Amino acid sequence: MVTLRDDRRLTAVDEGRGDVQPASTGRSTRTLLAVIAFVLVVWALRASAIITMPVAFALFLTIVCLPVQRRFEKVLPHWLSVVGVLLMLVGILAALGGVAFFAIRQVSERGPEYADRFRQHADAVQQWMQRRGLSSGESLVPSEMMFENAMGWVTTGLTTLWGVGAFLGFTLFLVGLMLLEMRRWRQKTQETFSSEASRTTMQTCHEIVGTLQRYLTSHTAISAASGILQGLWCLVLGVDFALLWALTAFLLNYLPNIGSLISFIPPTLMAFIQYDAAWAGVTVACLAGTDMIMGNVVAPLVQGKSLRLSPVVILVSVVFWGWVWGVMGAVLSVPITASLVIICLHVEGLRPIGRMLSEPCAGKRDRGKSAAMTPACPAR
Repeated sequence: MVTLRDDRRLTAVDEGRGDVQPASTGRSTRTLLAVIAFVLVVWALRASAIITMPVAFALFLTIVCLPVQRRFEKVLPHWLSVVGVLLMLVGILAALGGVAFFAIRQVSERGPEYADRFRQHADAVQQWMQRRGLSSGESLVPSEMMFENAMGWVTTGLTTLWGVGAFLGFTLFLVGLMLLEMRRWRQKTQETFSSEASRTTMQTCHEIVGTLQRYLTSHTAISAASGILQGLWCLVLGVDFALLWALTAFLLNYLPNIGSLISFIPPTLMAFIQYDAAWAGVTVACLAGTDMIMGNVVAPLVQGKSLRLSPVVILVSVVFWGWVWGVMGAVLSVPITASLVIICLHVEGLRPIGRMLSEPCAGKRDRGKSAAMTPACPAR
């Protein structure tokens, strides 16, 4: 009968001879179990999106609101500071909702006018294609009933955005609970884990909170600036509904990489409907030039190197989390991925994954001032 000690000795002998290693089989088993666990977790997140998505959104919103809550707490009781933060969030949402309602009302009132202009431009495009033999003779303009139905669908789709009220209400409720419990979290961590594990957990959480606060605050400022500039360009170029396009650009800029590109489409189409294709080209050129300056000059100056996530990783994370949680998952993709990278970098077995998902560490010139601040270069 072979005992456990004998089995270990046999394993060591086999390793010395270069035979098939039982340890390799164990690593393969652990890898397979990790893959199965990952698939199950993703399936659970996708199936429970109605609950897990608001919880994740509330958690990141709580992280952003923590500095404001702490400032309120200097002059107000703890519970009243939480109420102040919630009232501030409600005020911001009410302001955005009021702007959206005003813009949507303008669109619905002037819809028939733009429908006629759209038909005229579509007819001109069809005639141009027929002169060059590019048209099959079928009309490019939808029938009267189809177009009226399409306008109705657009109007209905815009007005049903108020249905997100339940989601926002639940999220604000969770934010209030998290802010109230945040005070006791440190004590609970110290009581639950050992001193070393508690210190590691607190260090990881502090790094996640600091990184996300810097990213979300700077990204909100950049999104607001992009929306304002896009609205001003629409006013200068005479494109209608400049307020709506500014709000759209502000919200879509929260979608990394692709949001700003999508925000060009509505004002460009409106410029085409109002004027002609040449003016639409001028509009998209102005908007694209502004976005290039904001993305390549202003954003690096404001955000610095707070995340150090590879652009490919960001794009893949947007697609992946968008598939799991829809649009809100795409919005939260960068904070979630950055948090997971930081966690991986603080866990010995997962550190290679964290380094593969992030960009290389800073060079010698800026290693001292930024290496310990970024998830790709944790403090040693």
